[in-house]
Amino acid sequence: MVGLLLCMAAGAHAASHWSVNPHSYQYDMTVYATLNVGGKALADYSDYEVAVFCDKECRGVAKVRTASDGSKYLYLRVYSNVAADETIRFCVYQISKDKETWLAETVAFEAATMAGTPGEPMALVLSNVLKGDANGDGKVDIADALCIVDYLTGNPSAVSNAAAADVNGDGEITIADAVGVMNIIMDRSGASAPAMDMKE
Repeated sequence: MVGLLLCMAAGAHAASHWSVNPHSYQYDMTVYATLNVGGKALADYSDYEVAVFCDKECRGVAKVRTASDGSKYLYLRVYSNVAADETIRFCVYQISKDKETWLAETVAFEAATMAGTPGEPMALVLSNVLKGDANGDGKVDIADALCIVDYLTGNPSAVSNAAAADVNGDGEITIADAVGVMNIIMDRSGASAPAMDMKE
C-alpha cells in the first residue's frame, strides 16, 4: 500500500513519505487545516504527515505552520490541471506505525480558491476513516466488497484498513460489512439496495 501511494517526481518538493512536482500542474488552490486526534487539534505534528490526492495521484503535501497564537496548522497547496470539479481526498501517514489512513473529509478543487483560513482551519479527523474503504485506496467501490469477501474466505491480508472494513461498527468484519459497502455504493448512485436478512 505504501509503495502504491508514493509520488516520485524529479525536482519535486519532498516530504519523507510523499512528494509532488508543482511544475507539472497548471492550477492550484490552498487548504488550511488541522489534524484532530483524540478529539483535539494536534499541537505536535512530528509523528504525522498529511497529503492530498485525486484518485491515487498525490496533489499536495502539507507543511506545518505556526499561527500568531502559537497553535499549529497545516498549509497545503493543492495542484491540478483541471480548473474545477475534481474531488480531493486527504491521507494521513503516521510515521511511528508506518500506517496510512484515508480520511472521510474531501474538498472540491477550484482553482485560485481557499478552504479554511489560518485563523479558522478546516478540521481533519484522524479517527474519521472512510467507511467501506476496505482496501485503503481512498474510495468506496465494488473492489472493497470483493476485498471483504476475500478476507472472509481466508486471505487476512486482503483488508488493509480494518476500521474502514467494519462498516456496521460491530467490531468484526463479516459478510454484513460487504453488504454495507454495497449499500454505500447504491446510496451514492441513488439506487435502492435490496433488503437482506443477515441473521447468523
